[in-house]
Amino acid sequence: MSSIKFPSYVTKKISSIFSNFLWSGTANKKSVHWKNWSSVCFSKAEGGHGIKDLHLFNQALLAKQSWRILDHPTCLFSSFFLSKFYHSTPFLEVKPLTSSSWAWKSILHGRDVL
Repeated sequence: MSSIKFPSYVTKKISSIFSNFLWSGTANKKSVHWKNWSSVCFSKAEGGHGIKDLHLFNQALLAKQSWRILDHPTCLFSSFFLSKFYHSTPFLEVKPLTSSSWAWKSILHGRDVL
């Protein structure tokens, strides 16, 4: 989840599974939703259940990877991606190529979130 951007339908499906588990009722009865899903995603200190919004969490983890490239350009992770996908262009100005991997396009999405 921290290295690739999940498609929105995947995060919606996983959130749906969480929701069905949380609000599961019996086979003959409909389940009662005592709180709406957005308030369930609040932290426990704010009165929620602390369940993360997976779409936002995925974006935050990708932004963290982009920040790692900006902050530590000499580490192995950064030097691998920087040498493979661009050489002279600054990281903040790189455009994704059509031949770029999904991981690199995801990291660039995280950079745009930053």
